[in-house]
Amino acid sequence: MKDDLIYQIALTQVKGVGSILSKQLEKQTGSAKAIFELNAKDRRELIGVSESLAKAFDDKDALVRAEQELAFIEKHHITPLFYRDDEYPQMLKHCSDAPFLLFFKGDKQALKLPSIAVIGTRKASVYGRDICSDIASDIQAQHISVNIVSGLAYGIDIAIHKSCIDNRISTIGVLAHGLDRIYPDQHRQTAIEMLETGGLLTEFLSHTRPDKQNFILRNRIVAGMTAGTIVVESAAKGGALITASMARNYQRKVFAYPGKVGDIQSEGCNTLIRDKHAELITNISQVFETLGWSIQQKKEVQQRLPFDLSEVDESILSLLSESPCHIDTIAQNLSMPIFQLSPLLLDLEFKGMVQVFPGNYYRRRI
Repeated sequence: MKDDLIYQIALTQVKGVGSILSKQLEKQTGSAKAIFELNAKDRRELIGVSESLAKAFDDKDALVRAEQELAFIEKHHITPLFYRDDEYPQMLKHCSDAPFLLFFKGDKQALKLPSIAVIGTRKASVYGRDICSDIASDIQAQHISVNIVSGLAYGIDIAIHKSCIDNRISTIGVLAHGLDRIYPDQHRQTAIEMLETGGLLTEFLSHTRPDKQNFILRNRIVAGMTAGTIVVESAAKGGALITASMARNYQRKVFAYPGKVGDIQSEGCNTLIRDKHAELITNISQVFETLGWSIQQKKEVQQRLPFDLSEVDESILSLLSESPCHIDTIAQNLSMPIFQLSPLLLDLEFKGMVQVFPGNYYRRRI
C-alpha cells in the first residue's frame, strides 16, 4: 500500500503528465508503479507517451519528492485519496480532468455527504454575507445533513465557511496549495475549526505556493465534487463565474442569487440568470428541490478523542507559554530549520494546542 502510494505521488510529479494522462497511463499498465518499472522503449508504446516523456520517468527526482511527501502526510495525519478509492469524492470521479490524487485533512465523513458549492466575489457586501448566513441557518433549522464546499478565499468563501461553523454544518475548503500552509493567513483559525466536522482538500503537495494558475485548477475541484454550484455575489468577471462555467461543463446545476439592477457586485449573477446559465433562487430549499434530493437527517457529532503527540510536538509545546514567541526563536531553540518547523506548528494549530498571532508569533493554548 505504501509502495503504491509513493508511485502514485511520483506520477503526479513527472513533467508532462497531467490529470487526464495519469489516469490513462494507470489504466493501460494496471498501476502507477508499473509505469515506472517499464523501460523507456516499452513506455513509448503506451498511448499518449512521447519519446521525451518516456525518458522523463527515468529521472529519480519524482520518486525522491514522493518519498518526502509520504513522510509529510504520515507525520501530519493527512489522508491521501487515490481516484479509485471509495473515499475519493464520488461526483468528482466522473470528471475527465479530476485529480489523480487528492490530500485531505479533517473529518472523512464529510466526503460522503451530498455536497453543494457556495462561491462568489472576494469583495462581499453585507447582502452577500447575509445570504451566506441564511444558507447555513436554513440548513441547520431543517436538520439537513449536507456538506458545503468553497475555496477559503476572501469574501463569500470565508463567509460561508464561517456561517457553516456557527451552525455546525459540514464544510470543506478546497486549497490552491499544499497542506503545510493556510492562505490567506487571516483564515487560519477558520480552517482549524473546519476540521471538526469538515476539512481541507487539495491536489497539491506540500511546499506548493498559492500561485495564480493553481486557483483555476482548484476551481475545477469545487465544481466537480458538488452536485450544484451556488453563486451568491459576483461582478461581471471573476473566479466565481469561471467555476460556474466549469460546473455547467460538468453537466451540474448552477444557481444564482439575484442582485439589484446596476449593482456591480451582482452583475455576474444577474447575467447568469438572464442568459439562463443559472437558475434564480432566493433560498437554499429551492436548490434541494431542484436537485431532487432526499436528504438524511443530521447525526450527532461524536466528541473527538485526544491527539497523540510526538516527541518533537512535546518539545515545541514545552518552549511555548502564555506569552507569544516568534517562530525564529522557536526554531533557534530547537535547532530546526523554519521550513521544517512551520508545518509542525500548523499541525499543532489544527489540534487546537497552539495559537498563532500576526507576525509569526505563537503561544500555547491554555
